Amino acid sequence: MAAAALVILITGCPQPEPTPPPEAALEGVWLLRMDEGGDLDEGYLVFDEMGELTFITFETREGTVVTPVTSSTSSVTGSGWDVDFTALVSAGSLTFSGRFNTTQTRITGDLTTSLNVGGSQIIIEQGAAAMERQ
Repeated sequence: MAAAALVILITGCPQPEPTPPPEAALEGVWLLRMDEGGDLDEGYLVFDEMGELTFITFETREGTVVTPVTSSTSSVTGSGWDVDFTALVSAGSLTFSGRFNTTQTRITGDLTTSLNVGGSQIIIEQGAAAMERQ
């Protein structure tokens, strides 16, 4: 009994694993596809274990690959079903707002991009888009 008390005093009480934030549901690689009409065709988005967007690669309809450097904010709300994220890129931002399917393997929503040109900001509504877990 004394040995067990000594072990607890030395090592402390076991701590439960921290609960991951709801955004952790985004972890991994996602393929983002645009519906017809947008300037962007598809892209790959990589989220870390905390649900923060860490890497983006996009292909335009003309075939040019753009890999912007990002900093981002993400949120998963509405009991874990609603998804919003914004990625700041070298020339503007990318904002997606959507909703998970029941298996959290697909998110459907809308994509907006903005470009900073000189002192002006140009907002481009890309329209409907879907993200699929890879």
